[in-house]
Amino acid sequence: MKGLAAHDLVDEYRLLLFPVVLGDGKRMFDEHAHLARFTLTDSVVAATGVAVLTYTRETRA
Repeated sequence: MKGLAAHDLVDEYRLLLFPVVLGDGKRMFDEHAHLARFTLTDSVVAATGVAVLTYTRETRA
């Protein structure tokens, strides 16, 4: 994923957010990652509390 984002090839992210605190973990996005604008276009919360979030890239200029 980081390689695709670094080459500006990501149009959509679908993230699953689990309601658990684990402490330290790996960063999903580098601090100096390519900046692109994404908009939350869909969200669904399952009975288990897991949230499925869809972010779609805004139109490129």
